Order: sequence, then structure tokens, then C-alpha cells
Amino acid sequence: RRISLERRYAAGLFVATLALMPMMYGAGFWVSMSALVIVAVALVCAARLWRNDVLLTAALLLLAVMRICAFYDDVADALAWTVMAVVFLTWALTESRPLVRAGFLTMAGLFALASTVVWLDLLTVQPAFQGLVIVVVGSLGLLASQSLRTRAYTRAVGEGLSVTWVLAGLAMADSSPSHRAVELTAAGVAAGITAYLSGDRLRAGWVSGVLLTVASWIRLVDNDVETVEWYTVPAAAALLVYGIRRFRSHPGESTWRCLGPGLALALIPSLLLAVDEPVTIRGLFVGLVSVALVVMGVSLRLAAPFALGVVATGLLALRNIWPVAAFIPRWTLLFLIGGVLLWAGLTWESRVSDARTANRYVRGLR
Repeated sequence: RRISLERRYAAGLFVATLALMPMMYGAGFWVSMSALVIVAVALVCAARLWRNDVLLTAALLLLAVMRICAFYDDVADALAWTVMAVVFLTWALTESRPLVRAGFLTMAGLFALASTVVWLDLLTVQPAFQGLVIVVVGSLGLLASQSLRTRAYTRAVGEGLSVTWVLAGLAMADSSPSHRAVELTAAGVAAGITAYLSGDRLRAGWVSGVLLTVASWIRLVDNDVETVEWYTVPAAAALLVYGIRRFRSHPGESTWRCLGPGLALALIPSLLLAVDEPVTIRGLFVGLVSVALVVMGVSLRLAAPFALGVVATGLLALRNIWPVAAFIPRWTLLFLIGGVLLWAGLTWESRVSDARTANRYVRGLR
């Protein structure tokens, strides 16, 4: 014989009231907490069996009371977060409504994060390792979320929770630079694998590149490495490898989009230092690379290498000529400038034609 809906409500409220009796009559902290948990779990099971949201609401209220009371004891605090995470996760896994499932899964992930932080602190894990543990768990969660491609809401919630875990781990205090670099490396590797596994998450590859680059920079700074090329060349090489592959698979793409970022990152920081100190090994190397870029741009008709090479070569040439120009008499400079202007005026039509030809050539580059 089926139990009527009204009787289910009455039975649920009666049982919920019974759960509060030990706490109201001073039965002891752990007895009261155990009663709240047992009754709440029973109401959750009844709510799932009878598909009754009223009983679920009563169970959640009991869990909220349990959560508030647990603040008075460290062990109870950790257990309370764990119980709530398990209850919410269990309901999410058995829920058929997508939005409700996503909501419970979100709360379960946040409660699990709070539980992990409290347990790590309770177990006296070193603060430097607490962030690493949370980042690793979040990274694994991000990879596990890629197996939920058929459930859009669940996958999005899983990825969002994983990112939240990673950010929480990175934000935790007392992490040394070496630990911070390891945390960023773990997150970067997870993002890179995500981009590899899921074709619709290719942008995670860029996030991976940024995280791994920052991690390498932190290691270099921690080891007192001051040579700028150690910071720029590895990331530039990765960008160039990706850009070359994209340029070969998409011939219509612009070289500024495919090769520009990598070339600029590799060339500009070293160029700025070379302009400041032109008569150095770095200045010679930057000059040779700039000329090589010009030659490559002309021979292969590539706009980005040609333009960057011309600008870098021109700046280095001006920087090397400038000290010599300071010793040239002013009347000589005026004579040279006047001669150039006179020559340009006499051959104006030819120069305009040459400028148009050069403009068409540059526009023709990819």
C-alpha cells in the first residue's frame, strides 16, 4: 500500500524534529552531531526513493545545522565538510535534471575543496605542500572532466571546479618560488593535455604555454639567472613551432598571426638590450639574426620576418652610426641632407614610382 504525500511530509518533518532533540536536551556534542548526520542521510535516501524535494530540503537544513555546530571542534569541522561533500556528490550522481545536477555537483566540489584545506591543516601538512596538493587534485579533475563530453553541463561544472581548485592552490600563502613553479608546471601540463584530448578545448593550449612559461621564469629568477634570452627563447621557440605548423596547414593565414608573436618575443627583448650596448656579442648576434630574417622574408615572401628584420637592422645601424655622427661637423650634415633632398627633388617621379613598387611588394607578402 502506497503512503500518501501528506504522510510522507509529516513523517519527514517528525524525523527531522527528532534529530534536533539530542542537541536541545544536552545529549553531548558527538551524539548530537551523529544524530543530525544519520537523520539527514536517511531523509536524503527517502527523498531519492520517493523523488520528494521537500524531504531533501529538510535533510539540507539538518546538514546546515550540523555544519554550523561543527565549527566548535577541529575534527568535527573537517568531518562536516566531508559529509556535506559526499551527500551533495551522491545526489548529483543520481539526479536526472541537468541544472539541479550541475548545482549539486558545484556545491559538492566547493565543499570538497574546503574539506581538503581543513584536513591538510589538521594533519599539519607543511603550508608549502598544501597548495601543491590542491593544484594537483584540480589538475587531475580537469583531465577527468574531458571524459564527460556527452554531458555539457556536467563537463562545464567539472572544468570550472577544477580551475577553482587550481586557483585556490596557487593563491595559498607560504609557497616558496620553487613550489610555486612546480604548481604552475602541474597546471600547465594538465591544460596542455586537455587541449590534446579535446578538440573543442584548443585554447587550453595557450593557457598551458603561459603557465609553463611563467613557471620557467620563476625557476630562472629563483636561480638568479639574469640573461634575458633564457626567459624569452624557450617560449618563443614553442610559439614558432606552433605557428609554423599552423602556417603550413593553413596557407592562407597571415605570417603576422602565425609567426609574428614568436619572432617578436625572441627578437624584441634582445634588441632593446643590444641597442643599449651595441658593441657586444648580443649586438652582433641580434644583427646577424635580423639580417637573416630580412633574407628569409625576401626569399620566401613572408611579411613578418621581413618587417621585423628591417626594423631591427635599421635600429642597430642607426645606433652604431650615431656615435660617429657626433664627430661630423654640422655643415657637413647640412650639406649631405641638402644633397639628398636635391637629388630626391630632381628624381621625384622615379622615387614615387619606386615607392609604389615597394608598397606593392610589401603588400604582396604573406
